[in-house]
Amino acid sequence: MPNCDWGRPCDCRECTEMSRTEICQICSKNKTFKTQSEYIIDRKGRHYYDFINYCSKCWEKKVEKDKKEEQRRIEEQNRKNAEIKNLEKILKTLKYDPIPIKNAINMYRDQIKISNSDRWIKDYIIRSFTDILLIEKVKNRWHCCKNRLNLIDFKLY
Repeated sequence: MPNCDWGRPCDCRECTEMSRTEICQICSKNKTFKTQSEYIIDRKGRHYYDFINYCSKCWEKKVEKDKKEEQRRIEEQNRKNAEIKNLEKILKTLKYDPIPIKNAINMYRDQIKISNSDRWIKDYIIRSFTDILLIEKVKNRWHCCKNRLNLIDFKLY
């Protein structure tokens, strides 16, 4: 094995050819047509390249699956963008009614199901949603708009 990536296989042509097998790893029947590498980080933080050998039929199936997944992801993003635009239209008509930002923190925690500290969530909300929730600091206290908070869905963002 070449010493490309400090003794581990990398994504270069030599390492890819060395990991190539004659039989497809997916169907275990046909001759290998393409070898693809994938960069993986395991749960302990170690990173490596995983090589998968495909025959022509399995490769076509994989390409089709990847196209469908990409199309689904694009449609999901377009749906979210449309919902965000509708929400922004509604938010423009609401008047400002201040409440403590603690309510926004609790709502964020309920919707996102996150266990980070209140301070981290507060900083994130202030950084990301200042213009949407009309967050402002009054007499050393953070406040946001109650009407906007009731309508917002944090999962969209």
